[in-house]
Amino acid sequence: MVYVSAVLEKLINSLGLWEFPCGPGPWKQSADEDPQILQDVLDCPSSPWHQEPTWSPQAAALRRRAVLSHKALTRSSVYRHFTALRLMDQGVTVLDSGLLRLSNLEELVLSANHLQEVPAFLLPVSLTVLELQNNQLRSLSLLTTQPPPRLLYLGLAYNPLGSALDVCSLTGAHWPTLLCLDLSFCDFENQRILLGALSSLPCLRSLLLEGNPCSLGFLYPGLTLDFLPQLSYLDSERVRAEEKEAFRGLALLTGAEQESAHVTVHVGRLRGLPDPTVRNLFAVYTGSTHSSCSLPWSDCMDFSETHHHSVSDLRALKSFVRRGMCVHVVEDKTLSWPAVAEDTAPKPAFKESKGAKGKEPPNKGASTKDKGKDKKRAPPELVQDPPIRTLLGTVHVPLHSLLHSGHTVALCCDFGPQGLDTTEADNTMDKDVRKMVKEDKKREEDSKAEASGKKTDTAKGKAKSVKEVDEAGAWGPLEPITVELCVQLDRWQSAVKAADQPDLRLMAIKLKGENME
Repeated sequence: MVYVSAVLEKLINSLGLWEFPCGPGPWKQSADEDPQILQDVLDCPSSPWHQEPTWSPQAAALRRRAVLSHKALTRSSVYRHFTALRLMDQGVTVLDSGLLRLSNLEELVLSANHLQEVPAFLLPVSLTVLELQNNQLRSLSLLTTQPPPRLLYLGLAYNPLGSALDVCSLTGAHWPTLLCLDLSFCDFENQRILLGALSSLPCLRSLLLEGNPCSLGFLYPGLTLDFLPQLSYLDSERVRAEEKEAFRGLALLTGAEQESAHVTVHVGRLRGLPDPTVRNLFAVYTGSTHSSCSLPWSDCMDFSETHHHSVSDLRALKSFVRRGMCVHVVEDKTLSWPAVAEDTAPKPAFKESKGAKGKEPPNKGASTKDKGKDKKRAPPELVQDPPIRTLLGTVHVPLHSLLHSGHTVALCCDFGPQGLDTTEADNTMDKDVRKMVKEDKKREEDSKAEASGKKTDTAKGKAKSVKEVDEAGAWGPLEPITVELCVQLDRWQSAVKAADQPDLRLMAIKLKGENME
């Protein structure tokens, strides 16, 4: 365990208040007439005794005081000297009574430590600022027992808080003077219940809720502004008067889906796919259970698909947004060929007699027109294999900006170039094309063996054309595959628009009447 008093004592000792050039010693006698000599030793950047402590704004002044009047410096006076402490990332796990020695402390920052609980009776009553960001606080019950009576700012961001008991601890009965409350990136999910508790804080003017599951809902931030009309800042943004007016009355609306989120995923154009020679189908899959339609290959494949998702589990949605999602480009290749037609022609009804060899069959007199009809046959039926699915590329899309009061993530996903090697080319070529290439090579070999000039030229010409196709490639230059993607959190822009929703019409008539007045 690491006690906060032990960390503070270590930092104070690092100041060297009772050592050269601060403390008492023979060097003081030579500096009594001109104390500026020792002061220069502290302030000169090239001096080995020069320090710029960042854990307290009063640390540097305390060293200068030790040089000028070291006799008046005692342990108790040192603790009384501090009004602000910033003990960040010091590995503190336990808050002990050592802080009570800091009787004039007004600002205490204990961010990025490992505190699981903060007993309020161990905090100096003079505190006005308490920052506990990025710890391991799971309950606020101990913090609300005798909290500092003059606290103006309370920072609880990045802690696993969000239970019903935590909500009950954030009322005006415990924090009557609180001006600013930072609850960003906690786990508060039910927005109405939380805002009901926060509305009892009489002096609250600044609130941070971004990064909570409730901030992903489509009622946010309108419901917050209607519940807390006294707010001047929400998520570090100035609240305008027109925003408060636009959402006036939203708290009166009720509906079954009020604590849910609406997410829109749009897939635009796909570019950069090499020509697979055969018309394979391509689709785009995203990690939010969205799959586009399949399109045949083209230089620019415009999917233009938009899917809307309604999510009721806001905690799960927050976890998904923090992880981001993966976008896949998938090729579906289907091989087909003509079906083998069975010989269903009727057998002749006469027997060919001896000596009748060379005679014409009885239906010789059939018209030429009928013969032409026989030659026109229906296109052969195609037999198809099951589609062969191939993953052409995967890109991870970060979505964390949606937690930072962002509504939209729009970008062009770059999958890199997709080249086809010889093996892939052979697999994508039609069977007839491969057969033609083999026949051309065979003719070339035969022509060389026969040593026929004319025939050799023809074979060489065909072989050359095949070689040119192989070298040039039918799949174009290697360009990166790109997909246009947009993920958006849908939010209501006014209370009137919210009242028009099918599941929130109970108070619509009353709301519109109030706005008309």
